[in-house]
Amino acid sequence: QDQQARTLLAAGSHDDGFALALKGEQDLKFERLVLDGLGRGEQGPQGYRHYLNVLTAERPADDSALDDACWTRWARSVLSAFDAFQLLCAVRKGPWGVEGLNQRITHALFNAKLIESEQQWYEGRPVLMTHNDYGLGLMNGDIGITLRLPERDGEGKQVLRVAFPRNDGSEGVRFVLPSRLNEVETVYAMTVHKSQGSEFAHTALILPEALNPVLTKELIYTGITRAKHWFSLIEPRQGIFEEALRRKVKRLSGLMLGL
Repeated sequence: QDQQARTLLAAGSHDDGFALALKGEQDLKFERLVLDGLGRGEQGPQGYRHYLNVLTAERPADDSALDDACWTRWARSVLSAFDAFQLLCAVRKGPWGVEGLNQRITHALFNAKLIESEQQWYEGRPVLMTHNDYGLGLMNGDIGITLRLPERDGEGKQVLRVAFPRNDGSEGVRFVLPSRLNEVETVYAMTVHKSQGSEFAHTALILPEALNPVLTKELIYTGITRAKHWFSLIEPRQGIFEEALRRKVKRLSGLMLGL
């Protein structure tokens, strides 16, 4: 069964499943996929360049008042565009984990002049809530995008605020100052565990180089089911996919729950 899954991905005979084998840690094919998707145009599988292009192209005029509905419409459009792609990981640590990949992708976006800074807060930074904040009405797992909006005093200055979709069916947006967000992390990459309950048009799952207790057939299946239209598998080492498919969850440990 694992060989059959490999054959299907490698053959490229399905329009919704793809495999990318990397040749070493610095293989630039990784950056190309994460930034540009599969290079099939606006109707194909996207990367992160897509939402940043929407952010720039649809930005309201600078002299628009903060209470103008155009800012909410823009924020909703950017949030929707971000849902076009998400990179998932099995682990948090190491070059193929959340922490290392978030740094690597941030650097790649900065070098491509798609973001203006690599520092903590910059326009376009996507963040994931890591704990509930009932005071702000934000829950663990909520994703927001950092945007530059007019200051409330109307003096023409702009400040960064993080736009989160309201989860009340209103299609509204909640704007929060970064200084009020203490429990967030950059979310170009997230663990499969954190992604449960979410869907993205194009989902890419990157496996670690070595077997890990969390790397099982069930985890790969969960990653695949996060993809609404397209799924890409990224392998730093040939054979790790088959090894993971042979492993099943034997017991759910406290360590796994902490991912």
